[in-house]
Amino acid sequence: MEMSFDEFTDDRGGGLSAMGDGLPEDWAELDAKGLARLTSGALVLAGCGDAEVDVSLRSLYPAYAKRVADEERRRTFEAIRDHVRNGGLRGAVLAHFLVGDSDNWIVSEAAFEVASLSVSVTSTNTRGADGVLELAVTGNLANAGAALGGLLALANADVNRKLRTMRAALELPAADAVLEQMGLCPRSYVHKATVEFWLDWMEELAADLPHSRKAFDRTAEALLRLREAMVERVVLDGHRSMLTASLRALHDTGRSIPLDRFSASIVPRLGALAEAAPDSENLRSAALAWSIAH
Repeated sequence: MEMSFDEFTDDRGGGLSAMGDGLPEDWAELDAKGLARLTSGALVLAGCGDAEVDVSLRSLYPAYAKRVADEERRRTFEAIRDHVRNGGLRGAVLAHFLVGDSDNWIVSEAAFEVASLSVSVTSTNTRGADGVLELAVTGNLANAGAALGGLLALANADVNRKLRTMRAALELPAADAVLEQMGLCPRSYVHKATVEFWLDWMEELAADLPHSRKAFDRTAEALLRLREAMVERVVLDGHRSMLTASLRALHDTGRSIPLDRFSASIVPRLGALAEAAPDSENLRSAALAWSIAH
């Protein structure tokens, strides 16, 4: 259940009142519970436009992310995100989750929202997906892979084109962890464009086997994760609109394709990939998952 703005701020009243004219100097000595309350309050103030608290969060949030449990941070993110969507808080506050957290779900969702709402998240005022990409390529994210996964979930043609230009870098051994995290962030509503992004990449990698084996297995794993994440027996054939005006217009556009029909359409491609990489366990698992429309 969504928490109202008043309920959220009341629940974090200790964090808000403790700050006064800024963050208390002894915040590093707080236990995890106290740090969670302080950070939640600081996020509210930053979202309301308090520039001093917003700057202080750049050092506070990473400490909070290390010491407070994932589930607690996820609940706080959901509350802040919902109030941003409703216009109660400024979208720029989402940058703290994007930059300072390492949890796959939080970072991917933050990237998704920052791109959807065209939020400015960089010192150069680069907005939306371009801002997320700038932070990722300059090494300014704690979990760049999850952020890229959040952008891919948009199923936006322009964003996907920019992500395709990053493939060569992501295939390098040094970027293996980033590529792995990118594939671990599917959303429950899966788009045709996202499935095809991974399939197209796998076909490119198959031409360079066995040299590209590690990256090939990562992309096959990502395809499997997409299928496992699905909650509806349909694949969306459209794209996620990039929003700048209506914060409530968070919806997918386009028609839906029945899962059995979509699965049948990609079986030949998966079969060809299986012939190219017969010893890939990840590909076998992905092909099996997509061939069974359950």
